[in-house]
Amino acid sequence: MLFERNTLLRALQSPRDAQRQVLASLLAANAGTSFGVEHGFKRIRDWKDFRAAVPIRDYAVLAPWIDRVAGGEHNVLSADDPVVYFMSSGSTGDSKKIPITREFMRTGFFPPFYAAWANFTTWRRHTSGCGWRSNTTCAALSASTRRWSRRCPINSTNGGRGS
Repeated sequence: MLFERNTLLRALQSPRDAQRQVLASLLAANAGTSFGVEHGFKRIRDWKDFRAAVPIRDYAVLAPWIDRVAGGEHNVLSADDPVVYFMSSGSTGDSKKIPITREFMRTGFFPPFYAAWANFTTWRRHTSGCGWRSNTTCAALSASTRRWSRRCPINSTNGGRGS
C-alpha cells in the first residue's frame, strides 16, 4: 500500500511527465495488437499524435473488437488477455462487456484504493497523538482538513501551538 501511495505522490510532483510515461508505456506494450497496428501505435510520440490516431468512439464502434477478444482471439485490444469482463448496467441501452486485464487491475484499478488506504492508516497514526509519520501525508491531509493542520508541528508556522 505504501508503494502505491508513494508512486502517486511522486507522480503528483510532475503530472505531465507521469502522464507521458503512462502513455508511452501503454503504447509500447500494445503496439503489436490488432488495434495498435491499425492505429499506428509505433508512430505515436505524444498525446497529440494519439488523439489524431485514435478518435473518440462509442461502444458500438468498439463492440466488434471486444467480441473478437471475448471469442478467444488474443492480442486484439491489449497484449494482455482479459481475466474478467465487467458488465455495464445497461442504463443507456443494452448491457456492455468491458474487458479487464490483469495489467489494468495492477496499474489502474487497485492502486488508487491502496494509496487511499495507506493515507488513511497514516492519518490515523498521525491524528492519534500527531506521530509525524509523514510530512507529505500531513501536507496532503492538511489541505483538505484545515482543522488539525494548525495543531500539527510538521506544517505549522508556529510550531503547532494552535491558531
